Amino acid sequence: MSNCAPADSQSATLANGQWTIKASWESCTLNVTAPAQATADLYGVEPVQDCTQNATQDPRFQPVVFWFLSAQSGGLSMTFCQPSSKAYNVLAEADLASGVLGDVIVMNDNVAPNNFTSAPFSGQTLNGVYFPQTNDRFANARAIAIQTALPDAIYRTTRSYPGGLAGIIAENNGAELNDLTNKTYTQFLAFAAQQTYFFDDFNTINSSLRNWEFRLWVYPLAAHSYAAALALIGVLGAWVHLMHLRARRNVYLSCDPATMAGTLSMTSESGFPRMLKAGDNDADMARSLKGLKFGISRRTWQVVAEGEEEGTLHFGADSGAAGQFREVRFGSLGSSTGTPGVYSQGFPTPGSARTVFDVEDRQGLVEGAAPFGRKESNVDPFATPGHPST
Repeated sequence: MSNCAPADSQSATLANGQWTIKASWESCTLNVTAPAQATADLYGVEPVQDCTQNATQDPRFQPVVFWFLSAQSGGLSMTFCQPSSKAYNVLAEADLASGVLGDVIVMNDNVAPNNFTSAPFSGQTLNGVYFPQTNDRFANARAIAIQTALPDAIYRTTRSYPGGLAGIIAENNGAELNDLTNKTYTQFLAFAAQQTYFFDDFNTINSSLRNWEFRLWVYPLAAHSYAAALALIGVLGAWVHLMHLRARRNVYLSCDPATMAGTLSMTSESGFPRMLKAGDNDADMARSLKGLKFGISRRTWQVVAEGEEEGTLHFGADSGAAGQFREVRFGSLGSSTGTPGVYSQGFPTPGSARTVFDVEDRQGLVEGAAPFGRKESNVDPFATPGHPST
């Protein structure tokens, strides 16, 4: 634990271009001097050596103080921290595959002597900031880097607060900054402890091993029922396919029935399309084709109405043949261009309000029509392709 707390008393005095900072906490006192800068905030971390209870303590284990001075407002914040730790026997759960430490349960504090409870630490906790000087200049440089980077990390975090360092110092008399210091320092100590107090050791400890096997549980009743249902569906599907194969064995399709060419090839010689006219919607088609049943002719492979091939159903005017007659409707003329030919008296001329043809218009169409913009010719648009007009 970092055990951080705000100073009991603190002051900052500016004289002769230099700040003199004083603070006290419990039995500890601190005096720090720093050169004043007009616009730059000042901050740092210092060891607290003047403490009654640990006057002779190694600087590595002494308390430390984090101090922050705002150049904008002159506000001062000082946080004293006395790290401490204690050893426990614990019951830990870890995933050996990923190395992740799971639940940890404290059992007791009757810990056998080890490198922490005995020499070299003797139960004392390193402050992680100050270290004795050595002959290794690289080790000394790393110690200075830690002393600089740790308070700098806290200071950079304060810049995201409204008002920056001055704003967070003024917030609840610096309580927000004290909490931020405590949190950051605790995270640093936890990281340092992993590298300092814990190391690989070959000792036998009491442990239990649990294996987690990934298995798929299948209930017999559900599994067999599902398998039987799938088998039944497969048998029925095969039977339907065989029946359908027999039914379509003798069906001739000249092209894909889903295309326009397929539609035309299967209805070009049928009689029922003559009952429809251009512009019919679904309701109009339903009225025109009401009562008819359709199928595919085995002779022409055309879609025909029931009775059309047998001669019991006729489309057009009553010619005296036996059977049922259905009225024929012809398509609308729409707009036309060019010089019209000879029209019958009842034929609608271009531009007239009448656009629907009836049976009386047949002769006029045959004599004067110029289909598809061609010159006038004796073309019967009502004749079945391949058969003369009657």
